[in-house]
Amino acid sequence: MLTLLLIPVLILFLIIYFFASLFTSTFGVIPRLILAIVLVLLVSFIIKNFFAVVGVIILISLAFWIRVQLIKRQTRHHHQNDNTFDGHFEEVDKDK
Repeated sequence: MLTLLLIPVLILFLIIYFFASLFTSTFGVIPRLILAIVLVLLVSFIIKNFFAVVGVIILISLAFWIRVQLIKRQTRHHHQNDNTFDGHFEEVDKDK
């Protein structure tokens, strides 16, 4: 019975130690452990709420896809004709 509790706790500490070892030259010991615990909690939150996270990602990507499609349709360039201003003004002779 004790091993059923001890093995997951040992695995959790090994995972936390692994994440802490990734930042050995960056931070001190306590900030590394806090950062590793936060990373483990964040990963476990994403795993726990996998379908919610995937749904939000799909909605955001769908919103950007719709935006790109609508902007592409609105920004069609029209051909210039004689009535289109091309950006050059004629100089006016004030002496006339």
